[in-house]
Parts: sequence; C-alpha cells; structure tokens
Amino acid sequence: ADEFQCKYGKCIPAAGRCNGTAECKDGSDETFVLCRNNTCPELDFRCTYGACMNSSVRCNGKKDCADNSDEVIPLCRNDFTDFNICTERLIDDRQLSRAVDCNNLRLKCDNGQVLKEPTRCDGHVDCEDGSDETLARCAEAECVPPLFRCAYGGCAFPKAACDGIEDCADGSDESFELCGRELPSKTTTTPKPVCTLPPQPQNGSYVMGGTVQGVPGQTFSSFMLKYTCDEPYELLGASTLFCFNGQWTEELPKCVRFCKLPKHPTVTYLCQISGDDVFNGYRECDEKEPEGTVVDPQCRQPVYYYPGNLRYMRCIDGEWDQLITCIPECGRLGTPADALLLGSQGREARRNELPWHVAIYRRPHHTQICSGTIVKNDVVISAAHCFWNVRGLHPVSNYVVAAGKLYRTWNHPNDSNAQTSDIREISVPVRFQGSATSFQDDISLVKLVSSLEYSVHVRPVCIDFDFNFDSRQLKVFSVGKIAGWGRTASGNFSEVLRVADVPYVSIQDCISDTPAGFRVYITSDKICAGYKNGTALCEGDSGGGLTFPARERGTIRYYLRGVASTAVNNQRLCNEATITSFTHVVTHAQFILEHL
Repeated sequence: ADEFQCKYGKCIPAAGRCNGTAECKDGSDETFVLCRNNTCPELDFRCTYGACMNSSVRCNGKKDCADNSDEVIPLCRNDFTDFNICTERLIDDRQLSRAVDCNNLRLKCDNGQVLKEPTRCDGHVDCEDGSDETLARCAEAECVPPLFRCAYGGCAFPKAACDGIEDCADGSDESFELCGRELPSKTTTTPKPVCTLPPQPQNGSYVMGGTVQGVPGQTFSSFMLKYTCDEPYELLGASTLFCFNGQWTEELPKCVRFCKLPKHPTVTYLCQISGDDVFNGYRECDEKEPEGTVVDPQCRQPVYYYPGNLRYMRCIDGEWDQLITCIPECGRLGTPADALLLGSQGREARRNELPWHVAIYRRPHHTQICSGTIVKNDVVISAAHCFWNVRGLHPVSNYVVAAGKLYRTWNHPNDSNAQTSDIREISVPVRFQGSATSFQDDISLVKLVSSLEYSVHVRPVCIDFDFNFDSRQLKVFSVGKIAGWGRTASGNFSEVLRVADVPYVSIQDCISDTPAGFRVYITSDKICAGYKNGTALCEGDSGGGLTFPARERGTIRYYLRGVASTAVNNQRLCNEATITSFTHVVTHAQFILEHL
C-alpha cells in the first residue's frame, strides 16, 4: 500500500502516483486510466487526466502536468469564453459550470470554419480540423457527474466507459487500458446523435433545466428534464433525467397511481417481475407498488395458512383488488423431535408435540399448579378453580404462564424455546363458585400481558362452537389427547410433560362408572373421557385441554372440546382407576366469545 508498481515492474513511493510528474520511465504512474477518478481539494488545480497540483502551477511557463494541460488551458491565452458547458446544462437545480452565456462562446474553428451552434468538448468532432475537441480547447472543461470525462477534457455520455461506442473524440472511453479490449476499426462515419424532447407524460409534465426552452419533438445536443405528476398520480422512475448526444441517463418516467401495501405479519408478499408481458421471477414488494403490479401472497409457513385458495393481488386504479390475511395453523401436532403424562400409563411427550399446551405457575416460587390451552396469541383457556378460593379469584399478579415447555421446572435449561407472560386478566363465569356449586362452569379465559409469538413450538388449538361438529367428534370410541405434568402413581409430579390418548365416555357410562359421591360433580356442562386402567388426570393436570382430531382439506387438526376439571381423588392425589370429567367448551360458547 506504500508503493506503486510501474507497468514495467519498478516500484515507486505511492505518493508519486498522480502527482503530475512521471516517475515511472514508462509514465504508467501518470495515466488517464489511473488518475481519472481523482478528487482534488477545492483550491488545487486538476490536470486534465486527473493529477492534483497547486493552483500556482497554471500558466507558469513550465510543464507541471504530465499532459501539459496546465499550460494549454484557455486562461493561459487570456481566453475566458472558451468553455464547453453552458448555463442550460443543469442537474438537480445545480449548475454544472461557471455562469457563461452560450451565445458568447466562439463558433469558429481554428481553420476558420463557423459552427452552427457552440458544441465544443462534447466528445463529437464538429470542426473539420478537429480543433473543437482538443486538449487546448477542452483542458478546463468541467465534467461534473454524471458526465464521463475524456482524457483530453471533453465531456461524454455518463455511461460512455466501455459501452462499445467511442463517445470521446480521442477514443479514451474505449481504450485498451481502460476496457481491456480494442474496438474494431471504424469504416463509416455516423452522424452526430441529437436529443429529442419527448411528449409530455400523461397525468403530469416536465420542464427543461436552465434558460433554454423547447417543445416536444425539438432537438438539442443535450438537456435536462425535471418531471412532476398531477395529484393523485406519482412518478414511476427518476424525477430528473439528462440526455447527452442522444443517450438518456434513465428511462422516461411515467405518472401512475400507486397502491399502498399494508403488509400483514402473517403474509409474505412477492411481486412479479415482468417485461414485455413475460414473467421473469419475483422480488420483494415495497411499501407502495405502481398500478398493474401483481402480488403473489404466501402464508408464512409453517405457522400460518389460508383456508381457501390464495389468489394473486392486483393493484388497480390505486387500490388492491383484495387483501390477504393468513390465520394461525391451529390444532396441528408438532413434528415429534427430541423424544425424551397422565397417571403412570401416559407416555412422555415429544418436544413440539402439543404446541398449544401451556403451564401455569404460582408466584413467588414459580410452582406449576395447572395447565392451559392457547386459543389466541394472548388468550389461554384453563379451569376456573386454578385461580379460585372460597373468597373468590386470586389476584392476577399471583400467576404467570409459560408456553413451549417440555419440562415442569420453571427455568429448565433445556426449554430453550419457552415463552412466558404475566397475566393481565382472568375471567370466569359469574355462576362459578367452586366446590360450593359442584364446579359447575369450571372454565376461565386468561388474557396475557405479552402476546405469544407463534412458531413450531407455540401454536393455538382450533376452537369451534358448531354443535353438530361437536357431536360428530364426541362419540363413543372417539379418541382425544390430554397432557400434563401432574402427579403419577408414585405420588410425585412428572418433570417431563406426559401425553395420553383417551376415549370419550358417554355421560351414562361416566355416571355409572364413578363413585356415588363423585357424581354430584358431573354437572350439566361436563363431558367425560379416560380409562380406568391407570391413565388418568391427577393433581397438577387441571385446566389442560381435551382435544379431538378432524380432517380438514387433507390436514388433521385438533379441536378443543373439554377443559380438565375434576376427578376422584385418593390419598395420593392421583386415582388411576377413574374417569375424568371436563368442562364442555361448546356449552360456554357465549362466555368465551364475549371475552375472547
């Protein structure tokens, strides 16, 4: 980095590069290609090929620039009008050159030829003797970006470098040193290209920069256009365009209506890329899209889905023909992974297996007391008695909810995907009075302070209040799923979530198969499920959801049908030889919908 290697191999100090003096024998340290992009300090003089020099070197009778441009500039011959950039050449309302009146520029070539217009130093030879495109004439021409500066000082089309066309009179824009290849020899002479003013845009207009004005169809060597649109139309394309020798810096813009795209977090929006009515793939959609844009909306899988057929969205006259919102993937069993409940016969759950199942903890020691079921990202359904004593509901500050858990311990190190939230509100039916009313209406809606973020580990169960659908699912021999961390046959709580498949039991069988003293708790809003073979709900399992599967458009989804309420106890707080009663969700449809 501290040295520069000359073309023939010798190394010189890096400071010797582009300093005006050729320190390499082959002059490779002072070339147009090497130095052309130099930016000189404001008070320095810039040699035409790019080297920066002290301003005092100008016109001092000595060659200080390698190309001698410091001694051939118009200033050295007291010529103050010989500039190629005129006042009408503007971009972004900023002049590209000194304020020189183009009408005062000399129109004569060195051989006496008179030009029709003062178009010197534009890369195209107009004088028969070529004197309008020389270092002497163009050394101090100002080529402010986006114009391309030729080696002799002329200003060419912004994209002139290596475009396969010689836009500079000396061919420096297509030189081998710059482009790494040579152009075929010229055999014909083409006429000088011109810029033609385009028609005014529909629903908008443009104005020319500077003092020169024209009408559509009129030709100029170069000009700048500034576009605006009428309300409510907006510009599609660049607002400022520059035409130089027939070449445009940008495509002509259009004034069109735009559609604001209210991006929903459940949807990925892919805009079609098309040209000449040919589909060329997709791009990410912007916040606003022009009229005619076609969007392919896709649900963010695997967390969200669309119950129907997703159709393309189209921007028409400033409005989308439809807006798509996807819904959470409810009731889908997670992909079993990391194989590691209820009663002694339930099996250990697999991570993600029941992503709607949550644990409810009591502060201050974060003791797991109940379970619950996610029905919305900020609502959990559980049992009312989990939060109740004889005096009524406990304060919400006593509890916290954790989702995405496999282990019962509050901060278990292997529960890396767990999400927790404080509780904002607990709602229970007005008639619920706990054991005083035999646990009638034993259901609660728990609203969370922090919304859960849906993922493969945390997703809602499906919930539906259609009585016919409910009846089809709750038939004898129908098998549902329950889960929990409750006590096992040994009397200890299970550290790992356990899940069991249990059959629905008719009310008649439920009453006949349970002890007489327990039948009072099989109230009118209860359903029953379970075995008498060691698979049962125990202390710590209350509030968990009883879910049953249904096939929907080829997908198995589980629907919440019951909330674990009561079971016959023994001294170990887990009687495996009994059926469990659940609060029937559909009978509390009005309560749930009012508080959901």
